[in-house]
Amino acid sequence: MMKKFYVLIMLTFSVALSVNSSNSEEVKSIDKSEYFVQIRADITSGVIDASSPEFDRRWTNAYDANCSLSTFSAGNRYYQVYPFYSVSDEPLDISSTTTGGTGDMHFTVYCDPFDATNSDLNITAINDDGGPGSMPAFDPANSYNVSANTQYYLVISTWGAGATGTYDISLGGNFVFGTVPPPAAVPLSNWAFVLFGLFAITFVFIKFRR
Repeated sequence: MMKKFYVLIMLTFSVALSVNSSNSEEVKSIDKSEYFVQIRADITSGVIDASSPEFDRRWTNAYDANCSLSTFSAGNRYYQVYPFYSVSDEPLDISSTTTGGTGDMHFTVYCDPFDATNSDLNITAINDDGGPGSMPAFDPANSYNVSANTQYYLVISTWGAGATGTYDISLGGNFVFGTVPPPAAVPLSNWAFVLFGLFAITFVFIKFRR
C-alpha cells in the first residue's frame, strides 16, 4: 500500500514540476522589460457635427467611484464615444483641446456598459471646463481613481444644443483607447503536461488495483 502511495506522490510531483518549469521557461523567453520603453500617452482626434449621434447629456462636475453619479439633464447634444482602459489602478488623466468650431465641450466617463438611451446610468466622472479655455479635462491631482483592466467609456459632447466642432483628446498615465484585451490563454504545452500527468496517474492507479 505504501508503495502505491509513494508512486502516486512521485508522479504528482513530477507533473507539477513540469508545468512550473514550462511556465518559468516561457516567462523568461519573452521577458524583455529592460528594453521596453513605456508609451505614456494615447492621442486621438475627432469631429462632432450634424451627423453625430445625440443623447441626453448629463451635467455636474463630480466623481463617484461606484459608478452611480447623480446628475442633471442638459437635453440632447451631439457626442462621440471612446472606449478606454488602464493597465493599472490610477486616477483619470485625460485632456482635450479644440481644433475648430465650438471651443466649449464636455466630458462624461461611464463604467461598462454605456447606453446612450439611458445616459444617467453608470456614470463615474464628469467635467466641464477643467482644460484650456472651456474645454474639459480630468486632472490626476483630483484622484478620480479607476481600476486596472476595467472597461470605461469617455463621451465628449458639445455644451450647447446644435453646436459642432473638432478636437484632440490625450490620455495620460497608462491609459489607452480601446477595449480591455481578453486574458491570455494557457499555452497548449502546459495542458499537454497536465493531461499526460493525469493519464500516468490513472494508469498506475488502475494497474496497482488489479
